[in-house]
Parts: sequence; structure tokens; C-alpha cells
Amino acid sequence: MKIVRAGKRGFTLAELMVGIVVGLIVILMAAALGSIATGSYRNLRSRADVYNDTQFALQMIRENVRQSSASPTVASNSLTLVTDQCSNVHFYIPSGSSTLVYDSTCGGTTKTAVTLISNVTVFTPDISALPLVRVTLSGSKNGVAFNYLMSASRRRTP
Repeated sequence: MKIVRAGKRGFTLAELMVGIVVGLIVILMAAALGSIATGSYRNLRSRADVYNDTQFALQMIRENVRQSSASPTVASNSLTLVTDQCSNVHFYIPSGSSTLVYDSTCGGTTKTAVTLISNVTVFTPDISALPLVRVTLSGSKNGVAFNYLMSASRRRTP
């Protein structure tokens, strides 16, 4: 049989309290770092979504400009192109909207408009330097602002 002497084993109340406080500090620091990492991920994901959406829209415009067989037509917030595949390719912002949409007339059939990007504040096609077509696209999405200038050259016809 062992005899336990008082004061030789275990922790005092003060040591236990210090250990709990140090443990809580470590846990709170880990939680704060996790919160910062999660916030950074959400911010990066929002920016990536905006970049992907705007680059998709601009790439679609760029490809149609390159395939255009006639001079483009520009009106307020719209760009109309004629390509080999379609008689009318139209990028525009509908009246009272802030959404850039795309529709086309191919073989006499008008395709349903496709939403390219929402919350566009500026969509300005510029054909003043033909065959170069410039498009300015600005706005915001999910609190992330974007401002892009795209230039594309029409193909040269023989």
C-alpha cells in the first residue's frame, strides 16, 4: 500500500488556472487564424467568380468580333455583329437592366438570350478605329468592382 503525501502530487489551483488560460489563448488564436483564412478564401473566391464571368463575356465578344464578316454596328449599350455562322450576333444591356446579354439569329432562328454578367454599369463598344473594336466593361458583382478594356481586330477579308 502506497502512502500519498500531501503537496507532492497533482496541481495547485493556481497552476490549473494558468494552464486553462494558456489553453484558451491557444484555442482563440487558432480560431482567429481560421476565421481570417475563411474570410480570405471567400474574398478570393468572389474575385475569381467576377474575373471568370467578365473574361467569359469578353472572350465571347472577342471571338465574334474576329469572326465578323461585316462592320459592326454600335448603339447605346449594344454591339451587333454579322458572322459567317450567324446573320446577327447581338451583345446588349436591356433597357432598365444592368445585365449584359447575348443573343443571335442563326438560320432565321433567334437563340434565347444568355446572361453573361450582371451589375454592369458601363458597356461601351467603340468602333472608331476599325478594324479594331474596343469594348469597355465596368461594374461590380458581390461587392467586387471590375473594369476591363478589351480590344479585338476583325479578320481581314481578301
